[in-house]
Amino acid sequence: MNNKDYIDIANKNEIVDNISIGSIKFAHRYSDKKDIEVSGLFASWLSYGNREEYEKIVERLLTCEMGNKPYDYVMSREYDKYKDNYTCLYHLTTWHNFAMLCNHLYNIYSNNEDLESAVINNFKIKKFGYYYQSLCDLLYNETLIQSPGSTSACSRINMYLRWMSRSNSPIDLGIWTNIRESKLLVSCNDKVINNAKKLNLIKKTEDNKINMIKITKFANEVFKGDPSRMDYVLQYEL
Repeated sequence: MNNKDYIDIANKNEIVDNISIGSIKFAHRYSDKKDIEVSGLFASWLSYGNREEYEKIVERLLTCEMGNKPYDYVMSREYDKYKDNYTCLYHLTTWHNFAMLCNHLYNIYSNNEDLESAVINNFKIKKFGYYYQSLCDLLYNETLIQSPGSTSACSRINMYLRWMSRSNSPIDLGIWTNIRESKLLVSCNDKVINNAKKLNLIKKTEDNKINMIKITKFANEVFKGDPSRMDYVLQYEL
């Protein structure tokens, strides 16, 4: 494929109608920045396995557990009752993991204006190479989120950053204005990796940091200054 082919595919897929088929639809329900941050984080955190299954869990958390007030729920510490509860929430994820992610968010919001500010400040202080490492660093302990030094592609974290930071999109929310599109990475889940291998962008189907950087470098040649738009090519059937 040439660059025009990639752009045509992205134009076809990055449309309002496709909000409904992605987990980002949960964050689109809210208007308050912190509610968007929290709902989007939990939606991306659980986005693995069968889509119909994990979306039921996200729906349950946001409506039944959080009463459609995700930020208020976190700050009320209602999640404390789930600490040390290792029963299954969804596949490998336990209620304890849920409580710990809430607890990380509680600490973040108690000490920062919002999650965006926390990510930016942590990025500068610890001099990370990529913004996803800063977010991982804030959230990883006992949450099944990878550490900032992981060799994983951290696809769901990078997907979340795209949701929050990418502007002028009919799908992405773009409420984080301090992270430029040029600094975002392609979110390399299994489908992206398999499609990238099919297109000879990588040699091995491994969802690791090395492949993520290779794919993002290529994506930046196609979508100059906006490499994560490649998600709208590689996330779909080719």
